[in-house]
Amino acid sequence: MPKTPIDAFTLSGRTMGTFWQVRLDTPLAAEERHSLTAAFQAAVGEVDQQMSTWNRQSALMRFNAAPCDEWHPCPRP
Repeated sequence: MPKTPIDAFTLSGRTMGTFWQVRLDTPLAAEERHSLTAAFQAAVGEVDQQMSTWNRQSALMRFNAAPCDEWHPCPRP
């Protein structure tokens, strides 16, 4: 018996002056899609908060601006 094709769909969002995109080939309800989109957006947002080279408040920029002879707290992975 042939398999029924699954409708593929794409989740996407904006981040760091560009965008992210995830293609899924599995059926999900609209609520699950929204939840998953929010989770992906939160993940890339966390990377931006930690590693951004344009946001002066990112962990990386605060670390780079800290004096060399002082301890500086960094976020846990």
